[in-house]
Amino acid sequence: MNPSELIKRILVVGANGMLGQRVLELYSSNNDFELLATSVEDKLVFENIDYVQSDISNRNEIKKVIYNFCPDFIINAAAYTNVDKSESERKHLEN
Repeated sequence: MNPSELIKRILVVGANGMLGQRVLELYSSNNDFELLATSVEDKLVFENIDYVQSDISNRNEIKKVIYNFCPDFIINAAAYTNVDKSESERKHLEN
């Protein structure tokens, strides 16, 4: 078996958030995984990890990321952290 076939691809959505950063720290030191990080910000807080800016609320945008990377696993660490606004904009968040 080819060693590259053993490497699993992980897409981390919400990579710049607290949970996303911890996930990247956990898996980035393990050579058994190929990581792709994505978040709404222009840049990733870490260096040396592949990053694509993407908004998870835009279905076509996130589908493109998934189809291009073909992950074995997707870790969704994205969060909406503005509690007050989440109550007033509930309809937007449900989509």
